[in-house]
Amino acid sequence: MKAERIAEHFAAHARVVERSAEELREIAGEVARVLVERLGQGRKVLVFGNGGSAAQASHFAGELLGRFASRGNRFPLSLCRATPER
Repeated sequence: MKAERIAEHFAAHARVVERSAEELREIAGEVARVLVERLGQGRKVLVFGNGGSAAQASHFAGELLGRFASRGNRFPLSLCRATPER
């Protein structure tokens, strides 16, 4: 693969990230506000997915657990994971 083609791939990715940040900024802020509000009320937040999305959901749940625990603001969080048996 030529260097120009690789550079264009990264440039295209950067454009998508920029557009996403512009278009999703308000929605993401509202989701974050509701998430923190609900956790603060002792409510449950469920994250889930299938395949690669399950891995993303698991990562997101781990981020919530780790970030709140490390700041001393630990909410009563629990994590339930359903993965295929091998």
